[in-house]
Amino acid sequence: MSDQSLSTFPSWVYSSAYRGPFKNKILIADLAKVEDGQYTDISSHVTNVSVNYTMDLASELSFDIIDPQLLMSDNNYFITARDVIYETQTIGQIEPYSNNVRLVRQIFEMSNISVSQGPGGSVTYSIKCYTKAIQQMKRDRSEIGSIKGTGTAFVKNAAQKYGLEFVGEQTTKSQTITKASGEQQADSLWDVIKKLAGDAKFLCFEADGVLYFGSQKWLLHKWGVEKYAQQMNQAGGVGVITPDLPPDESDLWITATDQNKIDRVFVVAPSSSEERLKLVTNNVTGFVYAASLMGVTGTRTEVSSRAEELVKRIRVHTQLPVAVGLGVSTSEQAHEVAKFADGVIVGSAFVKAILEQPDLSKAVPAVVQLSKDFARGVRKD
Repeated sequence: MSDQSLSTFPSWVYSSAYRGPFKNKILIADLAKVEDGQYTDISSHVTNVSVNYTMDLASELSFDIIDPQLLMSDNNYFITARDVIYETQTIGQIEPYSNNVRLVRQIFEMSNISVSQGPGGSVTYSIKCYTKAIQQMKRDRSEIGSIKGTGTAFVKNAAQKYGLEFVGEQTTKSQTITKASGEQQADSLWDVIKKLAGDAKFLCFEADGVLYFGSQKWLLHKWGVEKYAQQMNQAGGVGVITPDLPPDESDLWITATDQNKIDRVFVVAPSSSEERLKLVTNNVTGFVYAASLMGVTGTRTEVSSRAEELVKRIRVHTQLPVAVGLGVSTSEQAHEVAKFADGVIVGSAFVKAILEQPDLSKAVPAVVQLSKDFARGVRKD
């Protein structure tokens, strides 16, 4: 490997239309020329690359790279918080029937770096990077006091401040947004955004340089139910749970899922009337989601006693399997539910297990162990 094998390009400018010299490249900020905004192409030495979505619902870029003559190591290429640019194809527009492919260059930030011996004794680095804008939001704990306005306007301004595009649904009312101050209790900007999403019962996530903020129903219709169902089928998906989309507002979704052989899973609650249960069970496929509690998802210390009664009421109207969720957090609770339901739905307990770990490498074993615990609970005599 020689100096000539590392090509340095002039300053990089974010533009969805610009293709330039960075097509299909991974580039690292050139520290020696950082004031000139120059980047070095390391793509030819990358042996593996993937983009995933992390527990914080932001893009994660992982890649392995060989450094046979330690040229990159000697020049301190691999250090925490260093900028990395990755070019890929992504969604063009979240609109039905639009051309949904475009080229993007997203800026990441190195977070986790490990080194091992690669093929032929060469040095191999394994790098994990996270979207730079989200990392900056997590570090942003500046005092801003109270801001009056809609949550959507606040999140949009935050996205634009850190160079993200924004796609969002308007929140229904104005509210006062208070950001804590002081070293001990200060919330990060990202914490505030996630709280706003939770208060509005919105999804909030970043993908390929775009921050999405909206309800499941709004995002589904923004994308286009026909295209969503088609791509779900093509990706090997078999079903979708839609807690925010009731069957009496789902004509397009029902048609699209029937055409693409995707199971529909609607949710019923203990407060659902018999008429409502009949409507849901007539339109659901796959299984019926029985919410054991009324309210938002989250782990709880006990399962509602009304869950068993709800399952009995559902079975009057359908022979489809009935799965109970919304609050199941222990293997003992899973065992209790499995006595009267066909399935046990667990979500927040896994999220909690992941968030309790310092990084993803420890989160995966925690999830595996929790899965085994729940499986034993369900199968216990």
